[in-house]
Amino acid sequence: DVDGLPSGNVLVGSGHCFDCINTGGTERAAFIAEIERSSGDVVWRADMDNPKDSLYRAQYVPACELFAHAGKCPELQAR
Repeated sequence: DVDGLPSGNVLVGSGHCFDCINTGGTERAAFIAEIERSSGDVVWRADMDNPKDSLYRAQYVPACELFAHAGKCPELQAR
């Protein structure tokens, strides 16, 4: 899964099938990463520790939609 982010970077979610043939098996782990579009540099990356863990999709959600912190979310201060 690859999604564009408001910053212009991309969010990449890479899963795999541990028990499937030719998918990396125990040699590959699922991960989520933010990639800078212009340079290809990794901004941050989270790897799954267990190769049997996987994912289907990574989805960007603005932090202020999850955590109502008035000091960090200007739109909440106006209320």
